[in-house]
Amino acid sequence: MIHELYHNISHLLTQSPHAYFALYILLTLGIAGIPLPDEIMLSFVGYNAYKGNLHLIPSILAAFLGSASGLTISYILGRVLGYPVIVRYGRYFLITPEKLDRAHNWFQRRGKWTLIFSIFIPSIRHILAIAAGTSKMNLKSFGFFAYLGALLWTSTFILFGFFLGKQYPKLEKSWRHLSYQMHLIILIVVGSAIALFLLYLILRKIAQMRKPRG
Repeated sequence: MIHELYHNISHLLTQSPHAYFALYILLTLGIAGIPLPDEIMLSFVGYNAYKGNLHLIPSILAAFLGSASGLTISYILGRVLGYPVIVRYGRYFLITPEKLDRAHNWFQRRGKWTLIFSIFIPSIRHILAIAAGTSKMNLKSFGFFAYLGALLWTSTFILFGFFLGKQYPKLEKSWRHLSYQMHLIILIVVGSAIALFLLYLILRKIAQMRKPRG
């Protein structure tokens, strides 16, 4: 069954005349909570862009729009239905009260910036978007942070497959181990970027404090 799923997705993304639209729909469903191999799919798209079966920029654009749409759907569901309804019926869609409460707590403790990086965590990305909706987070704020995360996520995995090139088929066989390594690398890169940004803010604050007042 899993093999057939991979085969059908591969066919849609490489041999269908509507490959970019298929990528958009698959990413929308995957981010909205349908269990699909999103990271594998994105890297596969990148590999096919390397082979010339797809174009790189349209692939990134279709994937970004799909993931942004999926996040928006999750946010709207959370905002319109509200916390009680999500808790009551979410278990039918693998959204347990424990997962939703965990997402709420994480969101409240760490703030809006978590929306950028939560998309890199398969088990939490759509739940955190729902939590943002049930928390009545402003749509503009949600869009800025969530869509930025979507752009970083889709670009990272598509470019990963693209730059792997000929090595991709060999590494695909050991994807689980490879996926762990990729997430570790991404975590280090993202953590370093946050640290540098915070350092910049601190240095700017110090410079402002030292500036003589007129």
